[in-house]
Formats: sequence, structure tokens, C-alpha cells
Amino acid sequence: MIEALAASTSNPIVVRNAHVHITYGTGNPPVAPYTVVDLSCDAVAVEIGSDTENVDVGTFCAPTASDLGRTTYTAVLSALWSPELYAKLAPHVGQTGWLALNPDQGLTPAKFVHFRTRYGALPWGRFEIGQRVDVDLALAVLDAPIYDDNSTEPSALAAPAEAPAA
Repeated sequence: MIEALAASTSNPIVVRNAHVHITYGTGNPPVAPYTVVDLSCDAVAVEIGSDTENVDVGTFCAPTASDLGRTTYTAVLSALWSPELYAKLAPHVGQTGWLALNPDQGLTPAKFVHFRTRYGALPWGRFEIGQRVDVDLALAVLDAPIYDDNSTEPSALAAPAEAPAA
């Protein structure tokens, strides 16, 4: 087993030509009709983190025993503030959406990190003369992030199937 792991090679992703958007609608992932908010030209970074609790299950026989508890996820979308960013995000405060991040659109097949999310407040930053305004949009991560092909990515539904003939 160790030999097989050592023999495998890793192909780290370098973020270039990234695409990130949040899709709002019903379903998981959303089904048409839905609204796609493209944040690709606003975002400069997306940070996804996880934290797993360490639960004390110690007994008299095993006083130092522990087990893994609940895992929670966090995400922050860093962007450059603009009136256009504000206009994109404002209508969706508190709404549940489906975030999809493609770190490199040149990969074949296309792969996305995606998860259900929502945010409770619009991002604000420091407005300083002669400087860009960097902001962080704190995202609630509602289920575990997944990295896979776009078969469950909402933009794959851009052309809904026509209704069957009656």
C-alpha cells in the first residue's frame, strides 16, 4: 500500500483563468429557472477551511481516549469592492445558493469545488485615497465541499431540456 502511494504522482493545480459563481434557485443543485451571479471578474481568492472537533471519550480504563467529532467548514471569498459587486450581491443576502469554483477553466474535464452557501451581510472594506478596496465575503458553508466534474454544477443546466411533447 505504501509503495503504491509513493509511486503515484501529484498534479497540483495552479489557479489561472478561474471561474466562480453562485447560483440561486430551488433544488440541490438548483434547477431552472435559476439566477447565476458570476463573481469571476470581482474575486481575487476563495479560501475554504475545515475544523474537526476532537471529542473526549475517556473512561476509567482509557482516560486519554478521544474520537473525531463534527466537522464544520468555512469559506471566504476575497474580492475587489465595486458598485457592480454590491449590485450583484445585495439582492441575495440571506438566500441559499450553490457556489461553484473552477480553479482553471483549461482543465479537461472541467472540475469544480462546489457547496451550498449563503451570506448574512454584504462585504465592506477600507476606502482609502489611491488604493483599491479589498473586501472579504464571509460565506456559511451548508454542506461539505465537493470537487468533481461539472455534472452536478448548475451552469451545466444553462440550456434546460425542452418539455416533452404532449
